[in-house]
Amino acid sequence: MLAALRQDPKDPTADYIEEIRMIADICHDLPGSLDSRRWRTDIPPFLYIWLTASAEKRSWLRKQWTRMGYDFGDLEKRPGGGSWELKDVFPKLKTRDTDQHA
Repeated sequence: MLAALRQDPKDPTADYIEEIRMIADICHDLPGSLDSRRWRTDIPPFLYIWLTASAEKRSWLRKQWTRMGYDFGDLEKRPGGGSWELKDVFPKLKTRDTDQHA
């Protein structure tokens, strides 16, 4: 999975380095997600991490959370149905799409 990201395709230890980088990138946002004084209480704690994660990161997160017994179903679908979007985390966030339509 991570072989495509290797800086040196002939170095098999590079997979470990890339996995460490991926885990570090995921963990970078954990303090804000786990802080009990989070500014949003109406969204799941790991939503921002989930929405910004690549397919590889989501796969890693699923494995870890399943192993720990953490129910992450609220990240994959809203409790009332439908999918979460980044604007649910940051309602005032302007993206290229919203800038063009505003």
